[in-house]
Amino acid sequence: MIITDLHMPQGRGQDVGEYLKGRAGTCYIPIIVLTGLHSDDLERQMRKRGVGEYSTKPAKLEDLRAVINYFVELREKAATAYDDDAGKQDLPS
Repeated sequence: MIITDLHMPQGRGQDVGEYLKGRAGTCYIPIIVLTGLHSDDLERQMRKRGVGEYSTKPAKLEDLRAVINYFVELREKAATAYDDDAGKQDLPS
């Protein structure tokens, strides 16, 4: 999971998201963008670029924890489903 700011000294959060989502080795990594800018249009743009969560600052710690927990649980469910499917392939017909 990556948590980044929208505006950074060496780049922009949307560029990070677009770069990571465009590569097979990193496209599955959830990205959370924090920003001081509240804009529904910007949020839509970020989601189109693969950002999983867009949150405005100051972010509430309990909200950030909830988002992080959601992505962790989602990953665990995906891993379990993958393991279950992989195990079924090993069974004789």
